Parts: sequence; C-alpha cells; structure tokens
Amino acid sequence: MGAYLAKPKTEKISEGSENGNVSYGVSCMQGWRVTMEDAHTCMLDFDENSTLFAVYDGHGGSEVAQYVAKHFPEVLKRMGTYKKGEIKQSMIDSFLEMDQQIISEEGLAELKELAGLDKDLDEEEDLGMLEKEATMPLRELLLKMKEIIKILFQGHFLFSRGKFQLSCLTVSSEEGEDKVKENGSQNGEEGSMSSTNSTQDVANNDKEKEKRDLDNESKNEEQPEQEEAENKCSSMDGNSHNEKEFAGASAGTEDNNDDDSDDDDDDDDDEDDEEEDDSNDDEDDADDGNEVPPGSDEVNRGCFYHFPQGLKVTSYQESEGVGYDSGTTAIVAFLQENQLTVANVGDSRCVLCRNGRALEMSMDHKPEDEHELNRIHKAGGKVTCEGRVNGGLNLSRALGDHSYKLQTELSAHEQQITAMPDVKQTQLTEADEFMVIACDGIWNVKGSQEVVDFVSDRLREQRKNGKPNLTQICEELLDSCLASDTAGDGSGCDNMTTIIVLFNSAGKTDQNSKKRKLQSETTDEDSVDKRLKTDDS
Repeated sequence: MGAYLAKPKTEKISEGSENGNVSYGVSCMQGWRVTMEDAHTCMLDFDENSTLFAVYDGHGGSEVAQYVAKHFPEVLKRMGTYKKGEIKQSMIDSFLEMDQQIISEEGLAELKELAGLDKDLDEEEDLGMLEKEATMPLRELLLKMKEIIKILFQGHFLFSRGKFQLSCLTVSSEEGEDKVKENGSQNGEEGSMSSTNSTQDVANNDKEKEKRDLDNESKNEEQPEQEEAENKCSSMDGNSHNEKEFAGASAGTEDNNDDDSDDDDDDDDDEDDEEEDDSNDDEDDADDGNEVPPGSDEVNRGCFYHFPQGLKVTSYQESEGVGYDSGTTAIVAFLQENQLTVANVGDSRCVLCRNGRALEMSMDHKPEDEHELNRIHKAGGKVTCEGRVNGGLNLSRALGDHSYKLQTELSAHEQQITAMPDVKQTQLTEADEFMVIACDGIWNVKGSQEVVDFVSDRLREQRKNGKPNLTQICEELLDSCLASDTAGDGSGCDNMTTIIVLFNSAGKTDQNSKKRKLQSETTDEDSVDKRLKTDDS
C-alpha cells in the first residue's frame, strides 16, 4: 500500500470530551506511512439525545476520508428515513447517498482541492514503489504488469487488435500526452505499468519472435512455480479463461490463430486505417463530453470490454482520479438514548465490551469472503491470490473507488466494490461498559478481545486513582500497536486511529455495586452484633 518512512511519525493528535451519557477519547498517529490518510468524527451533540462517532481509513489518498468525515453527518440528517426514526434504513440510505455525492460536480471539485494538499507526498510514495520495482525479479514484475493491464483494460481502456487505444480517455493536456507516448507508462498506487505507444503497430514479426523466445525461456525456467501458483489462484478466479488473453496483452502482442495469420497480414494496412479513424472519432466524442452508446462500432469492434449504458466516459478523466482511484472505509456508530446502531464498509471495526467480553458490531469486508467473492465474480471482477480485486484494492466494500463501480446496468450493491453497508443494532444495558472504534492499523495487530482487555485493564487501574483518562488509553494503545521496524508483514506499520467511548451508566453501575456491597457488609455486621447480644443474655 505504499512506501514507508525511514522512522515513524509518533506524534499524536488526541482529544476527549463528555456529556451526561457518554465520555470519549480519540487519538490518531501517522506511524510509518508516508502520508496520513485517516479521518474521524466525534459528535456528542449530533442530535437530540443522539451522539455519533466514526472512523474513516482512506486509501489512494486522504481526500475521500476527509470529505466523508466532513459531510456524512449532514447527509444522515437530511435522509427522510432518519427524520421518520428509521435509523437502520437511514444508515443504508446515507452510505449510498454519500457515495454518489463523492462524484458529484461539487464533490469532485472539493476532492481535487483536498487532494492537492498531498500531491508532493504522493509523488514520494510513487518514487518508493518505483524503487521497489527496480529490484523486483523480472518474472514477478511481468505478472504484476499483467494484473495492472487487466485492471485498466476492464475499467477504462480498450484493447483492440494488438494495440492500446486510449479511446475516450486521452490525457487531458498535451504535455501529459507526450509523456505517455515517450515513457509508455501509467503510474498508480500499486506501481508503474509500461505500455505500448498507442500510435505504433506492435504486431510485427520481430516482436513476435522476441515474445516467443521469452515465453519459451520463461516456461522452461518457471513451469513448476507457475503451475503451483495457478492451482492456488484457481479457486478465487471468476474469469480464469481470460488469463491467456491478458498474458498476450501484457507482452503488447496479439494472440492469433495460425489459420487467421495470413488474412491478418493481407488486411493489415486497411485495419490500421480503420483503427486510426475509429480512435479519432472516439477522441472527438470525449472532447464533446458525449455518451458513447454501448452498441456503437467505436466501442464494440474488436473489444472485450463494453462501456455501460449511459456512462459518460469522460467522467473518470475529468475527475483526475479522485473518488475513482481513491476511497475510504467507514465505520459509523450512532447512539440514540440506549440504542446503538453501527454501519460499516471495509475493514475498520467497532467492538463493544459486554460483561468484559468483546462483541463485534461490524463486519470486515474482504474480497476472499464467499459472499463478497460471489458478487465480485458476477460483476466481472477477479480476486487474486493476495486477496485484491483485479489486483488492486484489498477491500470489497468502500466509499469512493468508483473505478470499480462503472457498470450502470448493475445496482449499487451488485458492483465489484459496493458502498452498501452492513448494519447492526443492539440495546445497551448495564453490562455494556465501553466500545472501541478503530481502523485496521489496530485490528491487524491486536484481536478484538485483546483490545477490550487492554482498555479494561487500564480503566481499572485509572479508577483506583480517580477519573478515567480515555485519551491516555488511546495513545497507549497506538504505541503498543506500532511496529519497531518495517521488516515484517506490514502489521503495525499503518496509520492508526482509535476512539474509545465510555458509557457513563457503567461508572454508575460500579458505584451502585460498591454501595450494595457496603450495605451488605453493614447488614452482616449488625446480624453478628444481634447474635452476640442474644448469646450474652
């Protein structure tokens, strides 16, 4: 997910407050990451008798997390279902509405402004990824390139007759277009991709010969490893029959049958002319901002991917990637009197401490989970061995990430990545002491029960000396999760945000328990005195 700093940033931003019903503490820390992409919301006065707490873990930039943290409360309040008191449905409505607002004209404008703050840091992160790829084994790099090409191919690019055509998605500035042509690369969060010049014909004999030589050499050297990897991946691959097609695409060549090779050579010049004309037509359509009908020749001829009905293909280009290549998890806890409602997408988590045990109030949404995997496959996506959708996002639900939500013939909850939240509700009782809301930077290091025990132990110690300090406990939790270095699997190297919400009834319950215990002891002493007096008499 990005490069690491030479040493972690351990400075923390913390705060805390309370009202008559709850008290909270929150702390966030950048850690080893080059950028801080988390955001959070703590509102004790969200509405009458209502409080709202949320954590947003951004990816691909911090802009979507910041945007949602700012606007989600107002979106929830304006939902008709919220005004009717239908809290569970209002959470679903708010998540879906928030997701659409992200790519509205006003939303994209604000996202671009927010993203500009991180531009220099994003370039540093890209540089770190390029340095990593420079030392990567050739075989591993080629496989990675194949996955990246597939992502672009499925989402935004047209691959036709052995050429990449930046159809309807040309670089907006002349300078940027020149860079693409000269460097033949497209950089993203996962690294860089080398591509063939869109104006060059790559199906020539020399390159095909080089490809055959490379393929033969790779097969001889890597056949056992390749077979093992394919066996491991087969259970997650919803489109395994397309692998050979994309293998040809990654090498920049066309996979033709021998029977058709002569015909292709004879008609080569005519096809080049046709493709040139088609490409020009497509670019004109993009400039005009027109919709490209999915049945048109410009889209369908020689292409595997068809743009969905009604999709304005210039929308991704106009977004400059924000909201499409960036997104966020969301975990929102809404407390109205004694009813707790928690909605989430992604792998940020809310855990309730009930009778000292961890009760998870959210679902971690991972692509490899059966329900999520089935939806991704039905939407035409694939989950890699590493648990990434089309080799990219390692979440199956998120706000933003609209490059995975381009199929307008599918409903919002049927997309490869969906903003449809899971919602859980419970009535709080005296058995419920506190809840912890945090991003995966915490949960990748400690389990739910570990965190509950961590907080419980410190609350117990602090109460011996007076009032609990929730902010201090949050900061101690972050420090305990921070990795000493980046040599491991990445656990403890992520951004970290934690909110601890203490239900004041828990404190009252402790006091009542002490009173009952004291009264019981007094009653026992009186009984002993009475028995002694009786014996004396």
